[in-house]
Amino acid sequence: MERATPSSSPGVQLQSDRRADGALHAAGFGVIALPTGDPEAAVVTLFALDANGKANHSGFDTVFEGNTTYNLEGRLRTNFAGLRGTSWREGCTRRRPFLPWSKTLRFIIENGAIEQKDHSWAFYYNFDQYLYEPKKGSGQGVGIYGRFGASDGNPNPIHYFYSIGIGGKGILPDRPLDQFGMGITTWTSAIPNSPDRKGPDLF
Repeated sequence: MERATPSSSPGVQLQSDRRADGALHAAGFGVIALPTGDPEAAVVTLFALDANGKANHSGFDTVFEGNTTYNLEGRLRTNFAGLRGTSWREGCTRRRPFLPWSKTLRFIIENGAIEQKDHSWAFYYNFDQYLYEPKKGSGQGVGIYGRFGASDGNPNPIHYFYSIGIGGKGILPDRPLDQFGMGITTWTSAIPNSPDRKGPDLF
C-alpha cells in the first residue's frame, strides 16, 4: 500500500535527473532531506528542472532562464492507534509559455495571435492507513487509501481528482509482497461542457 523510500541514508543529497534506464532528462537538480535522520519516518524532496531541454539538446546553456519546473514533495510516516500509515503531499509549478485550451480557433482568427499563459501549477495529497495489521510495523494487512489532486484548470484540462478505496498487502502467508486495492475514482473536467468522469479504481 505504500511507495519505496527514495533514500536510505540520513542527511541531504544532491541528485541529478537521471532515469532508471540511464537516459537523461532536461537539465536540473534535486535535494533529498531526511528531517529526522530516519528515511522510514519522513522524507522531503525538492527538484528544479529546466523546461527548455529537447531530445537533441542538453539545455545547459538555457538553465533556469525562466522556463523552469519546480517540484516539492513531503512524505510522513503515521502511526494512528499503533497502526502503520503514510501520507504524501506534493506541489509543482512550471513557468513557461502554455497555450490555454480556452482559446478557440475563432479567437485566433479574430485577434491574429495566440494568447499564452506563462505558468501552470498542480497539487496532490495521498494517504494510506492500515486498519488491520497482524504484525505491528510489518507493512502487511488491510487498510484504506485516498488521493486528491487539484490544478489550475487551464492549461491543465483536469481541475480536480478524487479517489478512495480499500487495499491490502501480504494477505497470503506465502506471498508477502502481493498488493491489491479496490475503490472509486472521479475527476472534474475544467473544460466547459465536458462531463466529469467516475469509475472503479482497481489494482
